[in-house]
Amino acid sequence: MSRNLFLMGVAAGAAGSVAGLWASGMLYPRIRRVQRIIQLHRPAVEVFSALARVQNLPELVRSVASVGCRDDLSLWTAQIEGRQYHWNIEVVRVIPGQMIAWRALTSPEHCGRISLFSRNGSTTLLFELEYLPAPPLLGALARRGMPEEAIDTALRDFTAAIESAQSRGAPEPALSSPKGSRSAAELALESSRNSPAA
Repeated sequence: MSRNLFLMGVAAGAAGSVAGLWASGMLYPRIRRVQRIIQLHRPAVEVFSALARVQNLPELVRSVASVGCRDDLSLWTAQIEGRQYHWNIEVVRVIPGQMIAWRALTSPEHCGRISLFSRNGSTTLLFELEYLPAPPLLGALARRGMPEEAIDTALRDFTAAIESAQSRGAPEPALSSPKGSRSAAELALESSRNSPAA
């Protein structure tokens, strides 16, 4: 009888510990939100064009190793903190020249949106992302994190590339990708250009 009570006490204590860790986020983390605002001295349509051609982002952002895309799906490979990550991205909404929204279909779990606001030939870029970080107790094993430092570095790389293109007076590149390998945002941008004015 006393042995059963002892075992029940141990089980109850363990359950309480697990519940406490869960509630505190130590066992399973809470969703984190990241928001950044960037000023770019480029028209919004040019900034959007650079973002839409995701297969070219490895040339602009050092941490992005490669991006392969087909319509609204893309496969990303990135180097973050010395580790290589792979994930599939689905574009869920596009407003040509204004906004791209996406979600990850594989880990690292995240979803995000980039919105562009144009004024006097310059662009305000609003970057918003929600991600599920690695649990503190399992971080070394799970490695599901989306470090905010890596996000900031990628945004700085993108900004520097765009500003560098401006200083060189580089023209906006033409859409030259095979249609089957274009991103959803790129196709939406091309469609908006080809649509007759209202």
